[in-house]
Amino acid sequence: MARNMSVVSRLIGQSSEKEPSNTGSLVDKMRKDPIFKFGTRVLKSYVSGVSVSTDFDADDPRQKILSSNILSIWDSYILSAVDAIEYGRQALEITYGISKEDPSVNIIAELTPIPWALCRLKVDDGIVLGVEVGKPSEGILLRGGEVWWCAIDASRSNPHGTSIYRGAPWEVYQRREAMRKNRKAFTERFSIGGGVATVPIDLPSTSITDKGASPEIDANGDPVDTVQAMGEQLQSLKSGGWIVIPSANYSADKGGGRQYTIEAFPEPKSSDPLDKEKEALDVEAIWSLGIPERAIMQQGQTGAYALADAHQKVLHDRVNEIVRQVITSFQRQVVAPLCELNRMSNVIEMTWQRVGDAQSERVNKLIDTAISQPTPNPLLTKVIDIVSLIEGEGIPLQDNAREALALLSTQAGPASPGMAFSIIEDIMQSSGEAVKRLGAIDG
Repeated sequence: MARNMSVVSRLIGQSSEKEPSNTGSLVDKMRKDPIFKFGTRVLKSYVSGVSVSTDFDADDPRQKILSSNILSIWDSYILSAVDAIEYGRQALEITYGISKEDPSVNIIAELTPIPWALCRLKVDDGIVLGVEVGKPSEGILLRGGEVWWCAIDASRSNPHGTSIYRGAPWEVYQRREAMRKNRKAFTERFSIGGGVATVPIDLPSTSITDKGASPEIDANGDPVDTVQAMGEQLQSLKSGGWIVIPSANYSADKGGGRQYTIEAFPEPKSSDPLDKEKEALDVEAIWSLGIPERAIMQQGQTGAYALADAHQKVLHDRVNEIVRQVITSFQRQVVAPLCELNRMSNVIEMTWQRVGDAQSERVNKLIDTAISQPTPNPLLTKVIDIVSLIEGEGIPLQDNAREALALLSTQAGPASPGMAFSIIEDIMQSSGEAVKRLGAIDG
């Protein structure tokens, strides 16, 4: 069975897709649209802000050094890595160094982000050989352990990753471009204003000796193109300037009246249809990125809380999907090679806290309540292992934290039923369970 899967995987790799060559220009265009730029910033903010930690052997001082180094590198370069959301992938060269604490420990000195246009995967017969940097066929090849290839939505047939702008976002972007042109035309046509101008076509004859003395002859002695001259004057008016036209009149035998006139258009029409189209396309743009609009913006009335909560959960799921891919590639391409370089039998494992984890939120609330109280509630010494919860959140504790907590609990007075119930309610699934636990507490 394993052999069959290997054969299938190889066949898929051999038919792998080529990376689109226009990704760079695509990203440049999409970044000029404020709503798409905002949406990707939301995703980047969530992903780069996720809480990460490491699972390592605390009794091994070398692993402790590596753990600290790994987390520091993650914090320093995660923002660069998440550019993969837009480009589909981001390559970072790995540079190693020596730990100042222990010269026998190799650490990561830095990760150097490589611009999208300067690197590409080198694939041969479905097998990824590494990342080629520089001009094709002339660049250097970075192999495993030398580079972190952070790809989003990659697959066996598409190891390059996929830009978030592909598909629906690009379709919405093109419609938004058409809408912008319509809004510009509307603004110029109605908001700035327009009208109809009349100018004389049959110019009266004027001698050359009188050149420049009348509006029909320019300084060079050439007849003035009255239509062009009026157009230039109207353009000046449109830009906020003055309009200057001759005050000449037709003679009585020619019917009288002014030779140059301007008639303004009627009052502007309503732009409501364009405004509604813009709002609809704003929402579609956000949705095309996988972000429900109610999770980050408000359209019209607030709406039901349940619906807004559902939108928030969809956003969290999208963020967690991206985080899982980023951390998985970081574990395989950065952490594992580093541990192998230091000849460690046990590989340090990256762990992370899912965004929107309700259980984690309840734990954090419980810790906040415990820390804010001058004396510990009996629940924290008899029912809940608060020390383990605090350690799990990375808050430093003294070695005798449990003994100190037990000592404080003997000095504390009986907790009020109201306080005890509020704490239990935060960690139990239902109020019925909370009441049962409350009845089992002495006092």
